[in-house]
Amino acid sequence: MLHYYPEMVRPGYRQLPEAPSSQFFKAITTGDPTMNPTGTGGLPFDKASAAIGKKIADYRSQRFSEAIKLRLSDRQQTHK
Repeated sequence: MLHYYPEMVRPGYRQLPEAPSSQFFKAITTGDPTMNPTGTGGLPFDKASAAIGKKIADYRSQRFSEAIKLRLSDRQQTHK
């Protein structure tokens, strides 16, 4: 969020209680916001920055594209 939409990150987020990623994902998968009331998760706040967010986004984009290419290649092999 700090990389793509920094204006959507609430001011003072560094002072919120941190939650492990497991709580963040549990709240999303169950639809129960009480499992993670702050809505936060991931890296410790003192390590969060737009630059780190860009590195993570770039890495994940590359990995997703590699997985898609591999899947498409596999499909072409099975249809020959």
